[in-house]
Amino acid sequence: MPTTRPNDLALTVVLICQDAPPLEREGRAMEFGAQDKAGVLHPGLPEGERAVRFALGVVARPAAHGGVDFAGPFVHGVPQDRFLYLGYRRLSETTWTRRWKIPLAALTWSQVLAAHEGGKEIMGRVSAGGTATVRLLDLGWSVTGGSAQDTISGAD
Repeated sequence: MPTTRPNDLALTVVLICQDAPPLEREGRAMEFGAQDKAGVLHPGLPEGERAVRFALGVVARPAAHGGVDFAGPFVHGVPQDRFLYLGYRRLSETTWTRRWKIPLAALTWSQVLAAHEGGKEIMGRVSAGGTATVRLLDLGWSVTGGSAQDTISGAD
């Protein structure tokens, strides 16, 4: 993933969606994935029963408002309100059956630095049982593990 500014830090954000929706609904094929800026859904990897793991490449930088600003093909929203989308729709259609908005605002610069300097990932868990903006499960975002080998970089 290219970094474009001197203070940009490349990171892997791992999002695990528990209770992922089925890939068949009412006899129709469905798709579920991390939505990039072009509206393309990128499928994740199975993570146990009905859970899906997404490893997404993002860029973090210090924000003018004092927090962290995120960028990259999977990052949506304005600088003060960045988020990721998970989407669900009929295969080969563009109308959403459902989308989940996962806010990035709770991520701190110290977490970003710890992940970047330690070659680790930032991880969060969500449930697809929620609607619209969903809350992270457990303790929210955390720094964990090593760099993902299966990071989805998407298209810029």
